[in-house]
Amino acid sequence: MKFPYFLPLLLIFSCGGGGDEAGAAQQQGPPPAKPVRVAEAQEQDLVFYESFPGSVSPLERVEVRPQVSGYITRVHFKEGNYVRKGQTLYTIDVRRYVADVNQAEASIESARANVVLAEKNVLRYRRLAEAEAIATQTLDQAEAELESRRQDLNSAEAALNSAQTQLDYAVIRAPLSGLTELGSAKVGTQVSPGNPLLTVITQEEPVGVDFALPQTEIPRLSRFEQMSPTELDSTFRLRLPDGTLYPAYGRVYASDQAVDPQTGTLTVRLLFDNPDNVLRNGMTVSVELINRQSGRQLVVPTEALAEQMGEFYVYRIQDSMAFRQGVQTGAQVRGQRIILGGLEAGTLVAVEGLKGIKDSTKVKVMPAQAPADSTARKR
Repeated sequence: MKFPYFLPLLLIFSCGGGGDEAGAAQQQGPPPAKPVRVAEAQEQDLVFYESFPGSVSPLERVEVRPQVSGYITRVHFKEGNYVRKGQTLYTIDVRRYVADVNQAEASIESARANVVLAEKNVLRYRRLAEAEAIATQTLDQAEAELESRRQDLNSAEAALNSAQTQLDYAVIRAPLSGLTELGSAKVGTQVSPGNPLLTVITQEEPVGVDFALPQTEIPRLSRFEQMSPTELDSTFRLRLPDGTLYPAYGRVYASDQAVDPQTGTLTVRLLFDNPDNVLRNGMTVSVELINRQSGRQLVVPTEALAEQMGEFYVYRIQDSMAFRQGVQTGAQVRGQRIILGGLEAGTLVAVEGLKGIKDSTKVKVMPAQAPADSTARKR
């Protein structure tokens, strides 16, 4: 008979427990705002460069070789030093060639005398022929003899020119102005036409710098080739092996006619002034080309960007709310990223606390942190 009294008690206890849970849920309220730090998207004037490996290459490089045989009797320069165009470099034993010139000159004098004699004979035989005192055949023979003597004179003059040329070749002069290489030939070296290599002269002012330009930049290169040095200004600059910038800017000198199909690049040669001979043949340098995105650009700190499936976005902060905003990005410059689309100047974006927020999340903007150096000065 006691069983009916337990059922109402169980129902009372069960209903009382459900009420407590609902009350606790109401007491928790909305989730707290997520703390974030923000930065403003700003427009800035940017100048930055892309770097390509390059090498110094002289515009002119000439191998000096002998053109006659003999022994070097004198060297007129110091190897490794600068020489001027036309300056005497080597003298080869000239005695043989002087003798050849003297002999050729003597042959000319003899040939001239024979021509004079033959001309006189022709004049004399013509007068006799007019008087019918000699046979016509005799006059013909005299005229043929004159022509033969004239040919002998021409041959003698040609021999003199050849001998004089050989004598001139015995004195070797610089074909251009530039620096001579170490290891040049010394006095006493036996030479013959073409051998050995006596020295090499390289032009050091101005010089060329070769580098491989990606084929995507060829349209820009075509414009650069039409621009004057003043218009190019600092478009091309050079960084030396020690990391310092070369003080002069470059200009386009020449480019290959074909793109390398394996690398997709075009070899370009720049021209740089080199008055102090700082740029040496074969030196490895870095060619820096001003980036096409240089100029007035909208930027945000790199920390503001997040990526998902190859697409970039930021969290735009407005009215204490964070909204996910897709953006188109450009180059990264000194801790900042260029924004090509999706944001406007003055927009606030989250730069810290991104992991704790989602689209339409309530946020609390934290004050900006003081720079470390300014804090140190206050202490």
